[in-house]
Formats: sequence, structure tokens, C-alpha cells
Amino acid sequence: MPVTSKGVPNPGVTMGRLRLGLAIAVLLTACGGDGESSAELEAAEERWVTSGISDYHLVIEYGCFCVEERRGPFEVDVKNGVVVEVRFDGAVIEPQPGITPVEVFTVEGLFGEIRSSLDADEITVSYGERGNPTFIDIDRIADAADDELTITAVLTVP
Repeated sequence: MPVTSKGVPNPGVTMGRLRLGLAIAVLLTACGGDGESSAELEAAEERWVTSGISDYHLVIEYGCFCVEERRGPFEVDVKNGVVVEVRFDGAVIEPQPGITPVEVFTVEGLFGEIRSSLDADEITVSYGERGNPTFIDIDRIADAADDELTITAVLTVP
């Protein structure tokens, strides 16, 4: 325990240092997102590009506080990197921007969603062996209600 110039124990100095340490820890914890990094994302994108896959089938499910038409599951066929067909409840649908999550209907779109969310308070991503995102969990503002988003994507290659 620190002492004053007269040799008397001074617990206030210790408490002051403790408070400073706690304040620094809180600030460091509050800075930046949790989980995914741009390096992890870039490595996954590199694996995906290297795989050379441009024709595939995705099943996309959204977990959000949103209308059913946005949650899916959506079955998406992609040829040469372009969406050619989307099915919802077994029927072919015409995706509606703003309602159906067309922005994530390709692997590249999933990467875009991750990239745009790297500054979220919390983000967790899992990738398949080819680098394709399989699970994305985003909480943009940790203490806010109803802003969480979860995306699952199951990839099948013909």
C-alpha cells in the first residue's frame, strides 16, 4: 500500500489507481466490434475466389425482427455468379428489394453484409471449407432492442 511523505498508509492512492484501471478497461471493452475481423473476412473471400465456384444453390434464412417474407427460407440458384431463380415456400418468386433480402442471395452478397457490419458492436461469422459464409450473427448496437440479425446459408455445389 502506498504511503504519504510522512510514512502514513494512503489507501486513497490505491483506490484511485483501481478506479483508473477500471475506467481504462471499460473504455477498451467499449471500443470496436467483437468477433469478426477484416483479415478473417479477406482470408475467407480468398478461399472462395480460389475455389472457382460460380454455379451453386444456397438456402438462406434470416433471423430478424421482420416480416416472414424477409426471413425465408429462400432457395436460391446461382449460375455464373448471378441469381437465376429464387423460391420461397416451394414457389418461384420475384424478389422485391426492401422486402426480400436480395442483397445476400449470393456468396458475394453475404461477404458484403459481413463487410458492412465489421463495425457492429458484436459480429460472429462461421465459414465453410471453401470460404463461403455459413452463419452470420450481427448485433449492431449491443444494448438496442430488435436490431439483431442472424443469417444462415447452406451451400450446395452441383
